[in-house]
Amino acid sequence: MGQMLERFKQIFSGLEIAYGQTKKTDDFSETGKHQTKSFTIKNPPTDRLWQGHLDGEDPALGIVPIREDNRCKWGCIDIDTYPFDHKSFIKKIRSKNIPMILFRSKSGWCSCFFIY
Repeated sequence: MGQMLERFKQIFSGLEIAYGQTKKTDDFSETGKHQTKSFTIKNPPTDRLWQGHLDGEDPALGIVPIREDNRCKWGCIDIDTYPFDHKSFIKKIRSKNIPMILFRSKSGWCSCFFIY
């Protein structure tokens, strides 16, 4: 297992007995966003699924952040506003010292991760 995969798994560890997956459908929204279908699979997430997620393969892997001990070490908020001014938002969270990492989604929106 590669170092990046191991580090990613360490940061985003969560529930070990199930995971989510999101698959693209053939449909699009009015704004042109690819429609998806999400579901839960009651099996442990494998290294292959983690690596596929890092490689951008479909279906996307969704790790449930709440662990078996009812605790979590990370969380995510999606900001589904389009268009979204990422630079302005980054300046705001930095000015308030909020421990958040922003990512631009494939559709141009924003995902905000909190790592504890």
